Amino acid sequence: MRSGIITIIMLLLVSAIAVLPVGAQDTCTRLHISFEACEAPELDGKLSVEWEQTGGGRYGFADVWLDEETISAGRTFRIGAFNVVGVESFRTFFNDDELDIDGDGDFDIDRTDCSSPLPSDDGRLNLDDPASLAVVYANKGGFDVYLVNAATGGGDLVIRASKADVDAARAAATVSGGVNTLIQANGPVSLWALTSGECQRNAFYLDGKPDVFIFPCGS
Repeated sequence: MRSGIITIIMLLLVSAIAVLPVGAQDTCTRLHISFEACEAPELDGKLSVEWEQTGGGRYGFADVWLDEETISAGRTFRIGAFNVVGVESFRTFFNDDELDIDGDGDFDIDRTDCSSPLPSDDGRLNLDDPASLAVVYANKGGFDVYLVNAATGGGDLVIRASKADVDAARAAATVSGGVNTLIQANGPVSLWALTSGECQRNAFYLDGKPDVFIFPCGS
């Protein structure tokens, strides 16, 4: 573990517990996770969020991956958002056994109605396309793609391409006579290295139309 890393497992497990009333059984509530920096920190790793229906019997779990995000002191960094449906009340726990924080600050959870716009600063690369159901995140030189469930707003990790995977495909695509090269595919989602040196994520919108996103990848 890097020097200066502050382990805050117990701090999060204890201080981040909150009881949040939701309302009617069919209400959809969107949870927004953020980190407010007291000093310039770096966040790296996986942040897991678990919620439990009061009285037990129903649980939810969501993972948010952070890729060495460095933020300025005093800034609030929006980490992610996800929807909870059909739970009258619940408690939320942070479980950060794979999360490193170099610096100081506080996690927070806010909630809005599911009809409110999603935040555009959760780290996604295709943040200018809120209609996309295949969300791309950088992950240590590689890329993660989450496929969004349009009914619930939840996302499943469908592609995890390492830096080595991306670099190998880019090398094959950009040599003389190279062709667009598949990095990884899963169901309707695929990730490609293009002969231009860029990457391309292919998927489909909810209406079945092709969803193509081209973005810089590698150096």
